[in-house]
Amino acid sequence: MPDERCRRCGQHLHTCGNCVYYDGVACLLQRPELHDAVPGRNCPYFQFRESATAEEAKRRSSDTPA
Repeated sequence: MPDERCRRCGQHLHTCGNCVYYDGVACLLQRPELHDAVPGRNCPYFQFRESATAEEAKRRSSDTPA
């Protein structure tokens, strides 16, 4: 698992907003962890969401000659 907090801003990364099961409004699994002080921090179903920008960054770094 990646670091628990963002190196740049210090915010928790293991949160509902970064999870594949969060649609921007609510948890698709209707988990009670959504209402914790740090939403989703202790959710056993948490999976990091991959964004298009992350995939593009990976593609760009692999296209760069060494």
